[in-house]
Amino acid sequence: MTTHTVQVADYCEVTVRRPSGLVETVRMDKFRGLNEKQFNLIKEANRKSGRGEVLSYKNYTKPASYTMTGADHATDSTARIERAMRCGE
Repeated sequence: MTTHTVQVADYCEVTVRRPSGLVETVRMDKFRGLNEKQFNLIKEANRKSGRGEVLSYKNYTKPASYTMTGADHATDSTARIERAMRCGE
């Protein structure tokens, strides 16, 4: 058995300037991570609703571990061989 540790998306935070001028950081547990497209949609929706201007975002990750058994390795190598035989389909 082999144990692997990888970084996975956890949550993101956005920085918002409220109409009162207050700048605050809001943790968005609903999203594990944002990309530019999603950020722009949130930015536009916040502007239209009059709740302030979204200034930036930051994605956070956390470590996660998984274990691969001999059977998992065999299945993985079989899948790679099959994909190669199908020319990467």
